[in-house]
Amino acid sequence: MNNQLVGFAFLPADTLAEGTPAGGNDGEGNPIDANGRTGPFDGQPVQGFSGVQFAPGNTGAFWFLSDNGFGTQENSTDYLLRIYQVDPDFKGVENGDGNVAIENFIQLSDPDNLIPFDLVNEDSEERLLTGGDFDVESLVIDDNGEIWIGDEFGPYLLHFDAEGKLLEAPIPTPNETNLNTLNGQDPLVIGHRGASGLLPEHTLEAYKVAIAQGADFIEPDLVSTKDGVLIVRHEPILDDTTNVAEVFGEERMSTKILDGEEVTGYFAEDFTLAEIKQLRAVQPQEFRSQEFNGAFEIPTFEEVIGLVQETEAETGVKVGIYPETKHPTFFAQQGLSLEAPLIETLQTTGFTDPNRIFIQSFEFQNLIELQGMLDEQGLGDIPLVQLYGDTTKDASPDDAFSVPYDLRYNLEQGNDLAAIYGQDFVAGVENGLSANTTYRDLDSAEFLQIISDQYAEGAGPWKNNILLRESLDEPVDGNGDGKAEIITQLTGEVTSFIADAHAAGLQVYPYTHRNEEQYLTLEADGTPQTTEGEIQQLIEIGVDGFFTDFPATGVAVVDSVTGELVQSPQNPDLGDGIANLERSRGFEGLAFSPDRKTLYPLLEGTVAGDPENALRIYEFDVESAQYAGLVGYYPTTDGNPIGDFTPINDHEFLVIERDGNQGEEAEFKKIFKIDISQVDDQGFVAKEEVVDLLNIDDPDDLNGDGKTTFDFPFETIENIVVVDENTILVANDNNYPFSQGRGEAIDNNEAILINLETPLNLDPNLGGNSMTPDFLNNTGDTEQPAQTIGLNGYQVDPIFTVGEEVDGYAPPGIPDGLGAFALDDDTVRILSNHEFSADEGYAYTLANGTELTGGRVSYFDINKETLQLEDSGLAYDQIINRNGEVVDEASDLEFEGIDRLCSAQYVAANQFGEGRGLVDNLFFTGEENDGGTEFVLDPATNTLQAVPWMGRAAWENVTELDTGTTDNVAFLVGDDREAAPLLMYVGEKDTSAEAGLLERNGLADGKLYTWVPDSELADTPTFTDEEGEVVDDDDAPDPAGFSGTGNSQAGSWVELDYYRPDLAGSAVDTNGDEEIQDELGYDELGFATQAQQDELVIDAGGFQFSRPEDVATNPEDGTQAVLASTGRGGRFAGDNWGDTYRIDTEFNESGDPLTGQIDILYDGDDAGNWSVCRF
Repeated sequence: MNNQLVGFAFLPADTLAEGTPAGGNDGEGNPIDANGRTGPFDGQPVQGFSGVQFAPGNTGAFWFLSDNGFGTQENSTDYLLRIYQVDPDFKGVENGDGNVAIENFIQLSDPDNLIPFDLVNEDSEERLLTGGDFDVESLVIDDNGEIWIGDEFGPYLLHFDAEGKLLEAPIPTPNETNLNTLNGQDPLVIGHRGASGLLPEHTLEAYKVAIAQGADFIEPDLVSTKDGVLIVRHEPILDDTTNVAEVFGEERMSTKILDGEEVTGYFAEDFTLAEIKQLRAVQPQEFRSQEFNGAFEIPTFEEVIGLVQETEAETGVKVGIYPETKHPTFFAQQGLSLEAPLIETLQTTGFTDPNRIFIQSFEFQNLIELQGMLDEQGLGDIPLVQLYGDTTKDASPDDAFSVPYDLRYNLEQGNDLAAIYGQDFVAGVENGLSANTTYRDLDSAEFLQIISDQYAEGAGPWKNNILLRESLDEPVDGNGDGKAEIITQLTGEVTSFIADAHAAGLQVYPYTHRNEEQYLTLEADGTPQTTEGEIQQLIEIGVDGFFTDFPATGVAVVDSVTGELVQSPQNPDLGDGIANLERSRGFEGLAFSPDRKTLYPLLEGTVAGDPENALRIYEFDVESAQYAGLVGYYPTTDGNPIGDFTPINDHEFLVIERDGNQGEEAEFKKIFKIDISQVDDQGFVAKEEVVDLLNIDDPDDLNGDGKTTFDFPFETIENIVVVDENTILVANDNNYPFSQGRGEAIDNNEAILINLETPLNLDPNLGGNSMTPDFLNNTGDTEQPAQTIGLNGYQVDPIFTVGEEVDGYAPPGIPDGLGAFALDDDTVRILSNHEFSADEGYAYTLANGTELTGGRVSYFDINKETLQLEDSGLAYDQIINRNGEVVDEASDLEFEGIDRLCSAQYVAANQFGEGRGLVDNLFFTGEENDGGTEFVLDPATNTLQAVPWMGRAAWENVTELDTGTTDNVAFLVGDDREAAPLLMYVGEKDTSAEAGLLERNGLADGKLYTWVPDSELADTPTFTDEEGEVVDDDDAPDPAGFSGTGNSQAGSWVELDYYRPDLAGSAVDTNGDEEIQDELGYDELGFATQAQQDELVIDAGGFQFSRPEDVATNPEDGTQAVLASTGRGGRFAGDNWGDTYRIDTEFNESGDPLTGQIDILYDGDDAGNWSVCRF
């Protein structure tokens, strides 16, 4: 995209307006204190703009809405909420000086006491609104001249008159739920064994608490007594959940085979109901309260139903039951049925409403038989739910939790599986039925359809089957209680189980949510996940209900998701409820229709229950002051917040979307065009990128940073308005005094005008004021320093001459490669190599006292406005050598210094888009000699570090290519040797927290490739030069077979085996020159020597270029680069004058190079047929 900066103005950070002092309380009773600014400030800081509209009168001014103050509700109680009238005098289009005038302001207030909650200025007559009351983020002036503002604390819409007086109470935000449950219904909360987190499980008292807490269903697990009565226990073994050992002696214990395993204990089926009634329940989990042990009886299934019926009779509350048949195959072996008494009890009690019953089991045969029995009794509509144990990759046939026992038992017995399960069932098992079959073989989309067709209405998976986890090396203390009990972390992967089940018509009810830390996990980003967060995540995915030991927690989450209002944690009416919108994620955007009769409020965060990365766009009717539903969802990227929202016409709008970073860490600052008339089946509106705010052309250098490109690297960019079909205004919110997007100085508020590459279809009722049509015009060139005398009339201003001293530092001579970047708002830092041999030049000293001679890098700081040199010095404080060690003596470097730093390249982070390219801004420079090392200079840490993984070369510059992925980086290598290959380094970025500079930028553990022509090419014949040296005896393709302007050659990138740790140290100095780079073999780290690397290239068939020095990437296509080989009387007689090549590389999906087409744009020897052109 070729979007161009055509206007630039800024308001200095320390601009204050009249008013009471602000910044006196940071929320803890101390003044605001950051970046050299300490409150209270003598007046109201103007900074922090969060909304923009054209001011009336066609004066070229704008209304800018001041943000809530200093960034939080707590620290902004003395910041007055205002709308400032601002007039920028733009550099560029207005021939202005870039200054911004504050002309007026509107103070927001509530003198009529319409706000129903207490304000900071509650008791004052004027009731001026502050940042402690609202977080005002978006602004619209309606057709009547009245003001509408979007707030984030509520979130609310606020309605003011033209003077800033509130006209009505804050308008809350309705919760338009659109759940992903099977039928869009609210998810059910199922009390797992009752409120088993609070009271002993499976007791009437635990069920009563679950019902009182709002559970929709309660779950009784069913086992049988000796006399065939169903009682409620989790297992037939009574040892852990009752006091059976105290009531009956050991003689009542028995040993049995339970689901294939020998178990000794007290079994329920060995006791009559009368004996069971002598027992009392106990809490089996020692970390839960034991105070109710021995207090409650063991209930029968009939008694549980009776409790539900009694509750309905007394309160009108209808609660469902969700029984599970426990180990039905085992009980059949004992001569006891679970199915028949279950059905009989339902009939006897009259509890047969299919809307209030689910029957579940881990065994398949049991449910198939139950379906038949229910059909016979006319109860076939009662839904059955197939439970699933472990279906993850860890599912093992040796783990009972992974195996449906009935399948294994019937296999062992040789029973007719098709007769028991049906032929479709047997045929649908993944990998076929066998003794090794696990639940993992039974959860495919196809198999779920089979059980749905055959008997099931639902599936009950282990929740970890859906939200995948991985084990941690060390436990984590998530709640700060001093006990590290979290042992897993989410991988970020969500399986398709819910989607597959829903596609088969099955509801999904995962188990089991518990509040204690040992059951919780870490989010994929490493933060502890709460029970509430886990439930919310599953609701967002689409579960139809869930089991929980703590029904109150589940009910609170469901209520927040399905409640009438959207509420943030800062909503004053939230009380003890759970917010369904994150803090400060309210109406960041507020657009409007061209007739200004409809508003479109846009939330900054995802509401609980909505799809991932979905931001709601509401419709609001101005006349009635009523919401009219949802327009759709804005599809944000990776959870990014939005910054502002403005109309183009009645269906197209612009949206600012940004990451939360600033400065060099900023990776995603973009403007998108959306179309609300195009909504997909998930509710997402169509979205198209319009501007990358980190990559804007600035040919006239309007911001004076010395560059012809411009970026807007601020954390918060919250203002956009369309000026005309070709131009938009954008401004940042500088979060005074905290934001530092342009370096160490705190940020000004910058307003910019961008000329769009593609015009907008602008409605005639929208757009600028007096700014158009005459406002936007080309002011022509300006005089700026240039490096070539006579270039289009530009003048040359010498900035520095070798030999001069700057603040005690004398930059040495032989300047070569350069790089430049904006050090701050006022300064450009230029990095310059010095091409000394390792033993030349005066000695310089590193921060640790190490003295070195040889090549080095200096910096020159130049004022953008005056072009005066302000500072100079050594560009790095320390050096890290090829071994990864900090250099503390000259011998730590191969040449006892750095040898001949030649050309260089400054490579910006993410230069190909979000996440594509380097993570850090780095300056690449290398030693220009055989076997030289490439180094990177990190300006953020002033560290120069060797990059052994990039191979060996007589380094000139490198250039980065776009691999098309966010994982890999790629660099072409310039090599100044008479005959040298074209090399490409490709590395994968390490995203772990502990990754170092090289690792996180993909400059370690990479691969080295050489370009090999696909067709056989001629090789320069071996000959002897005038000094008697044999020339070109390598039998490798070279310019003898590929030359001439306009010729092309297809080729491939072939990987070199240049890193062999198994051969480390195999290179030996055989000729006594104390050097191994001319020897075959591998150095002590396992990297190929220069000679070995060249041999690998020749063996691969790599093409030999004549001094392939300089490479540069096509700015419009990051897979293309230009290579200049300089020739210069090198080895190849017919290539004295060099060539200019274009290299076009194709990368695979993983970011590795596949093919490379090379076109000769110009052959310098084309004066004749291999004749030398001389001038």
